[in-house]
Amino acid sequence: MIMDTTVSHAQKLHLIDAVQRLGVAYLFVKEIEDSLDNISSDSNSDDYNDLCTVSIYFRLLRQHGIRISCDVFEKFKDCEGKFKSSLNDDIQGLLNLYEAAYLGIHGEDLLDEALAFTTVHLKSAVSCVSPRLAEQINHALNCPLRKGIPRLHARFYMSDMEIDAIDSLPDYMKHIYKAVLGEYAEIEEHMANQGKPCYISYAKERLQTLVQAYYDEAKWFNQGYVPTFEEYMTVALETSGVELFISLAYLGMDDATKEDLDWLWSNPKLVRGSKFEQERGHVASAIECYMKQHGVSEEEAVKMMKVHVEKAWKDMNEDMLKPTSVSMNKLERVLNYACAIHVIYYKSGDSFNNPHKLKDKVALLLRDPVPPSATLKRSSKIYHFAI
Repeated sequence: MIMDTTVSHAQKLHLIDAVQRLGVAYLFVKEIEDSLDNISSDSNSDDYNDLCTVSIYFRLLRQHGIRISCDVFEKFKDCEGKFKSSLNDDIQGLLNLYEAAYLGIHGEDLLDEALAFTTVHLKSAVSCVSPRLAEQINHALNCPLRKGIPRLHARFYMSDMEIDAIDSLPDYMKHIYKAVLGEYAEIEEHMANQGKPCYISYAKERLQTLVQAYYDEAKWFNQGYVPTFEEYMTVALETSGVELFISLAYLGMDDATKEDLDWLWSNPKLVRGSKFEQERGHVASAIECYMKQHGVSEEEAVKMMKVHVEKAWKDMNEDMLKPTSVSMNKLERVLNYACAIHVIYYKSGDSFNNPHKLKDKVALLLRDPVPPSATLKRSSKIYHFAI
């Protein structure tokens, strides 16, 4: 959508602003650069009439390194050279002008005036607006975008916008979105009770990465684009969901630490191997990409995939040997995931898309489990037989 020619410049500016605030701009670096270059050359501030959009326009271009003049804000002043009193109630406009003012350089008195003006009126507005908007204002006053850590801003922005975003979704997605938010809220409450409130951000960011990867695959499909094998695997390994599911598993463990989650984010051999095992579910698409790129037969492409999978298992085995970066019970969570995928996609013949193939295995685990007492008796018999 950032590069969509049917989308107006104003819409793109607001979209880029949201993408940056969410902390995922690194996924769209080229698209954002090209879009801002086009906006800079194809439009000017006269194309935008509201303070909010002009402020975002100014701030994004300044951030992009473009020497845009602060005179774009002159039209919001009255005949006495003061900012118009009609702006006092435009909270979003004031917030964005406030953020834009922090990109001022020497000699730009107008931006100094803008900062003083917005600060006064935003402080006075805190007691008159909704609690959520008041929280947004206080956050900006305490730490403007220009002076803050992007990831921390993203964490706040996500929390502030998550519920509000529901209204912008199609009806069929609203129930899913509410369910996801509900699950994360429950986990977040549990983490807070344990004194680990910030840990949920890991799982949320992995979910964002997963959704972005799904979007990339959908974009390829809609455009009829066949990626190279390397392009495909880069995205497909993300859609494996390994890091998301394992991070959620870690959050459910009482002994999980920030170091465990940091290790998971470092993409170690064990995690990479588990991702590749997941690729059994994508094997047809991966093979097609490899065949087209290298001009080889399906048999040769299948052989190549098997080599990669076996290498991945050896990588996992190596990462399980001591000394290890995290405790063995954390490593076993990743290994168990790879084993489950092996059973689902390989031994059972793609049971993910044909779940009836797993019926007997699920029954053995849940309906007809071996009682612990029976296991102990059998172990005892084996022991006496052995001696």
